Amino acid sequence: QIGYLFMAFPLAGAGSITWHGVIYLAISHALAKAAMFMAAGNLMRHAGHDRIAELDLVTQRLPLSVAAFALSGISIMGLPPSGGFIAKWWLLEAAITTGMWAWVVVLVLGGIMAAAYVFKVVGFAFTKARATHEACPVPASMEWIAMLLALGAIALGLFVAAPVAVLSVGDPFAPLGGGSGQ
Repeated sequence: QIGYLFMAFPLAGAGSITWHGVIYLAISHALAKAAMFMAAGNLMRHAGHDRIAELDLVTQRLPLSVAAFALSGISIMGLPPSGGFIAKWWLLEAAITTGMWAWVVVLVLGGIMAAAYVFKVVGFAFTKARATHEACPVPASMEWIAMLLALGAIALGLFVAAPVAVLSVGDPFAPLGGGSGQ
């Protein structure tokens, strides 16, 4: 996923849209991945192991962690209404504008592969494992941290104007002096 940031080089010909896409992807990805790792850590702490197939109906005990993982997955996959969607949309636009169709394929396949691993974890979270175990409690604060990070990744897709204004300040493709270029 983080390899998408290197798309800045081949897609630089598209200008500001590439800059916005890459930086926005870095920010939304940071929030989403942090939430996913926090949620996964919560699930692992609760279960006492890291075997996905044995999550044992964890949604009943850690609903916020599972929801945070799923919401983060929405951004990682690039689905609306997330920051990942906005970023990948801009990168798709840059790839199409520059005629680099291979990068369009990379973005689409990357989203599909992300969906596969997110759905695998979320799917097992709703199933019953054969063995039962002693559950280790997870503090509510740890669940809420994961959820707030995930909501941040989603919020980037809902409230785009302010972050884009900040991105435009450092845009290497903007006209010098911040003028209209005339």
